[in-house]
Amino acid sequence: LASFVREGRGREMIDREVALPNLIGLLGNSDHGIQLASLGLINSLLAAATVERKGDMVRSLQERTARSLIVDHLLEGRDKEGVVGHQLYLLQHHMLSLLLVRLNTAIQPQDGAALQKIKDLRSTAFDTGSPSVKNNTRYAQDHKKLGFNNVKDPSMDFLATPPGILALDCMDYFAKQHQEQFMKVVLENSCRQDNHECPFAASSCELVSLLANILGVGQPPLPLATRYHEMFFKVEHPFEEFYSYSVVLLNKTWREMRATREDFTKVFDVVKEQIESSLVPRPKTFEQFRSNVKSYGEISRRWQSDAKSREAWSKSAPVAELKTHLAPEIEDLIR
Repeated sequence: LASFVREGRGREMIDREVALPNLIGLLGNSDHGIQLASLGLINSLLAAATVERKGDMVRSLQERTARSLIVDHLLEGRDKEGVVGHQLYLLQHHMLSLLLVRLNTAIQPQDGAALQKIKDLRSTAFDTGSPSVKNNTRYAQDHKKLGFNNVKDPSMDFLATPPGILALDCMDYFAKQHQEQFMKVVLENSCRQDNHECPFAASSCELVSLLANILGVGQPPLPLATRYHEMFFKVEHPFEEFYSYSVVLLNKTWREMRATREDFTKVFDVVKEQIESSLVPRPKTFEQFRSNVKSYGEISRRWQSDAKSREAWSKSAPVAELKTHLAPEIEDLIR
């Protein structure tokens, strides 16, 4: 059936007649061959589905029952590098590929839901519950504290694609699902000197683009890859959770580096290294991912050590001899 779907033969009939809940249920079958065949067919259907249909399928796969079957029967004690590993990599790829639409969609002026998310960010951070007069000046001050570039109309910050509206989705998720951490991040930066605050909104837009790039969102699947992240199958909103842990890391690193806005690129170079190195041991949970993260000091010392090694190599006798040998040819090319 999977080959029929890949070849386009009877694809719609198979999708219609072979109910996805039944395929998901077969992931818990005691026969490993049936588990693998079901997973392969699910991946083939996901690869062939329209964006709308894929969205429905992914939401079903992210429900608690489906996640439990995947964790209990496909992740525990299985070969991470074999055929099952490749199918789990494909499943992760298809689930994350849904983000591409939001990643490449700019905010629209008539998008009431998105505009409400911006209002919710401000009210969650700064409304204390006591009555107070709010005017445009006060709102602009709040938007500045939240790190928006356009304090008069913060929706303008979500016109660039990527990260598009996905950045706002992640910020909204963080504020609502991790409210204590959100408040801590925003208020901590509100109290910093103007040139040392980490702009929450601006840095979130950059972070979402970075995370999407690290995870290969929008890239075609690799034919033999087996590198999936177990922690992504254990939560309903994996990318948003990944962002939530990473934005806390970003603020911690910003503080450790005593960074200013001029150091924006430097900070993200460090954060990229921290995230990628933390994923190498393939953490099973987001808490393990967090505990794997190396501090800025560790990253800095390693980079310094690498730089010294490169310098020593470049000054070695064989390299010096090679430079001398090639110098005339290089000079000829320049001329």
